[in-house]
Amino acid sequence: MAKHVLHVGPAETRGGMGNTIQRWCNHPPEGWTADYIATHTNGNWLAKFRAWTRAKRQLIQRMKNNPPDIVHIHGATRASWLRKRKCIRMARRFGLPVVYHVHAGNFDKFLRSWKGIIAKDVNRVLSDPRITTIALTKRWKKILSKWIPEPISIVPTALFSHSENTGSSRNRFRFLLPARPSPVKGHKRAIEMTLELRRRGYDVSLDLSCVGPKHRDLKHVDSAVIRGHGWLSDQKLDDMMKSSGVLLVPSEFEGMPSIILEAMGVGLPVVASACCSDIFEKSGEIVPSLDPMIWADHLEAIISDKQRWESMSASGPKESEQYSVDAIAKLWERIYNDVISPIETLRNGHGPSAMISEESHNASSE
Repeated sequence: MAKHVLHVGPAETRGGMGNTIQRWCNHPPEGWTADYIATHTNGNWLAKFRAWTRAKRQLIQRMKNNPPDIVHIHGATRASWLRKRKCIRMARRFGLPVVYHVHAGNFDKFLRSWKGIIAKDVNRVLSDPRITTIALTKRWKKILSKWIPEPISIVPTALFSHSENTGSSRNRFRFLLPARPSPVKGHKRAIEMTLELRRRGYDVSLDLSCVGPKHRDLKHVDSAVIRGHGWLSDQKLDDMMKSSGVLLVPSEFEGMPSIILEAMGVGLPVVASACCSDIFEKSGEIVPSLDPMIWADHLEAIISDKQRWESMSASGPKESEQYSVDAIAKLWERIYNDVISPIETLRNGHGPSAMISEESHNASSE
């Protein structure tokens, strides 16, 4: 009989975390089924408050009436941690094992805030031996291990779509930055580096998603050169990735952006900041600085050398295979099975049943 994992997080909110939850609910690991409870929504504060209140009620009812084998909680920072902290404690009160999945690219900064109070709280909550913390990359495991106790497992973001490499029809002078309009994502930096390359004589252009043509950063630029497209459908974004020449990721921090994997899969060379340093090797280039002029230097070296650019494009699909949904699903299957194995041992009568009784007693008494 298949085991069941309940995903808890912003499953219905636009963005990478929501997409990840939806995709794993539709494609769970072998031997598992999955569904989700959404803890967040797009909209104003009242809509968000109602979504969270509804999620708490649904989570309690679910654990009482139809408990899953594992509660997989997806978290970020600030208010997200406060919500997920509550979800973790609720799951543990009902004796359920928890997988806590760290998505935020600034989780280390969050842990250092409030003079260490946050770090102590996170450490205390995640020290429970029935909680397994998930880091996205080796780099992130090393960072998180300074504050979060083991076990910390590494499960990268999965590449769910894998389209044909269209390198021969690409315009390598066309840049693409698909990201929400947050200063940390680097829209302004991308505009500056593009304009600098035009001053150097290159006929480059930049497409931005999630910002419309009336966005403040686009008010004083040529709309034929810097194009704001607003929120793009999956099909439109896929089309743009197949025709663009370079994906820009000039972020101050990131977890593991799925857009990089999607670009690699279709042979779109990636130029990214240092926070993405352990995702690829030959599919693009890492720029160690956030200075737009230094970025312009790196981009100039790539677009002016067609052979080098073509080599990056050709490397992407092969290098992305390690992130295929089948490969990552096997990692989740192993982690989920490891997480429930102590409970299975007890249920089968191979261990001290008092442990289960104690957890049930704790759940009922709280």
